Amino acid sequence: MKHIFMDVVETLEKWDTYYRYSSRKHDVLRGFLPESYKKLRDAKEIQRCIITSKELKTMKEKENKLNREMRAIPEDYDLFDDNIGKIIYGNKVAIIDYNTSTSFIIENKKFAEFEKKIFLLLYRYLRK
Repeated sequence: MKHIFMDVVETLEKWDTYYRYSSRKHDVLRGFLPESYKKLRDAKEIQRCIITSKELKTMKEKENKLNREMRAIPEDYDLFDDNIGKIIYGNKVAIIDYNTSTSFIIENKKFAEFEKKIFLLLYRYLRK
């Protein structure tokens, strides 16, 4: 998983955006994020659009971080109890299973564009 997060910040250019479905439990990234990830992400001013659970969105909004906008899936859809994540960036899509620490990257421009379109469609219709 460390490789995926570093690949995101190494692949993207300054001011690029990544799109992320985050169903993880709030503290699962502790120990998985490389120390240089946040520093490089912030230096490049990488933008983040995130779709997550209402619970995680509410908790993370208190942090008031720049370059991040979050939208929440309505609670009655129960989409984010699986502790699975997806990150769409550049010509890549990364899938992360936080339960088993399993992850992989699909590098395919058409697939990444397709996933980005689906993400943006959902993102547009979710309330802020």
